[in-house]
Amino acid sequence: MLQAIPFWIASIITGLIAVIYTKLFLLAEVLTSYVFHHSSWLLFLLTPICFILKVVLRPFNPKVILSHYLGIRN
Repeated sequence: MLQAIPFWIASIITGLIAVIYTKLFLLAEVLTSYVFHHSSWLLFLLTPICFILKVVLRPFNPKVILSHYLGIRN
């Protein structure tokens, strides 16, 4: 029984992280829906802004997996 405690703790932490991750995606969907229904043209501004933000923040995380698939080199 004592050997199973770390697995129980790890499974609880994993479950909590999964729930938080799901809630963040739900929040992103709600915000996107809100922006789309109130001012759909704003999506055309947000998309390049998010891309520029990604390019600016890239040096802080050089091991981004997505960059490998897009063929982006350092």
